[in-house]
Amino acid sequence: MDTYLIVTGKRDIALYKYNSLGNNDIQHKDGDKEFVKYLQLLRKWPKTYTYSAMDTSIDELRMIYFNVLVNLKIDIVHVMHLIHSSFDLVDLSKMLGIPVVLSFHDFYYICPSHNLLDDDGKYCAGVCSPYNPNSENHGQCSLTAGLNLPILKSYKEKWQEEVRGLLELCDAFQAPSQFVCDMYEEAYPQLLDKDLRFIEHGRDLKIPDDIEVTPMAEDEPVRILFPGHIGRSKGYELIKEIKKQDTDDRLEFHYMGSIYGSEDLEDYGTYHGFYDRSDFEKIVEKVNPHFIGILSIWPETYCHTLTESWSCGVPVLTIDIGALGERVRKYGGGFFIDMDAKKAYRDILDVISDEDAYKQKVDEISRMKIKTTREMTDEYMEMYGKYLKN
Repeated sequence: MDTYLIVTGKRDIALYKYNSLGNNDIQHKDGDKEFVKYLQLLRKWPKTYTYSAMDTSIDELRMIYFNVLVNLKIDIVHVMHLIHSSFDLVDLSKMLGIPVVLSFHDFYYICPSHNLLDDDGKYCAGVCSPYNPNSENHGQCSLTAGLNLPILKSYKEKWQEEVRGLLELCDAFQAPSQFVCDMYEEAYPQLLDKDLRFIEHGRDLKIPDDIEVTPMAEDEPVRILFPGHIGRSKGYELIKEIKKQDTDDRLEFHYMGSIYGSEDLEDYGTYHGFYDRSDFEKIVEKVNPHFIGILSIWPETYCHTLTESWSCGVPVLTIDIGALGERVRKYGGGFFIDMDAKKAYRDILDVISDEDAYKQKVDEISRMKIKTTREMTDEYMEMYGKYLKN
């Protein structure tokens, strides 16, 4: 089976072919070289048009997509995301009789504010708060750069009308958590009659056979490591405010990943730089944290850093929202804290005072089995097979 990837970015459209032999010369600034080294670039097309997500059909993209589908004799299309793209790939696939699977990796199809943060940076659950031109962001909700959209609170209804048509053209849908399935079915009841599958991501990570409990000594602070792209949606402000409550320095904060735009986090803790996914465990071992903090203020749809944290045998501190709440409630391995900084700080103090509860969470991690990429692939292949047979 030949596998191709087409990426419609901000500046160009790139077509790749998967090559199992890999190419170790390829580097990627975001630490994804372990993946992109398996992609062979076939062609790039520069963007010559002015893009707006309001344009669900774009002639230039439509021509490129058509030629790719026909000339490469594509049998099935799996759309991972359409941000910075149009809806043409799905429409053309339908016209050509090619089955389409659409993944819901965030909430872009509910609202272009894909993490559902409003103009005050607060989670809205897809229900618009009143328009306020004097808000922090002048009435515009959190939005990825380059989408060129009007005020979302006035545009969302039109957007969902367009998406309803898009969903009708798709044969199947995939979401990485039950929470995402529920959110989309509530927003689009038409999905209740569609093939929407909860397929959790797989990772080839193994829980340690023997997890050593990191003791919390009274004469040293409790170390909390925050991984990932730590911006506003990932709890940047909450992290700072919690540390401000810590006047007795009971807590020691560490960060790994990207703090671009949030550099003042270094005033509250130690930054360990960018990392490749394969280096996650090395940095955790170096810091030796008592907890890994994942304080997203929006409902993550899966959260790979949660899986990586558990693979290191470290309990998490997180918020009971989205897939993070769903997975911790299902498997254990973590503690919930409040989204209010004062309450969250008290929650953390309660957690560190209960050594038995901490050991219980470590024990829960030791009993986990992380879903493998092979297991995930088998689920995808079963879904693809159903539509390829038809």
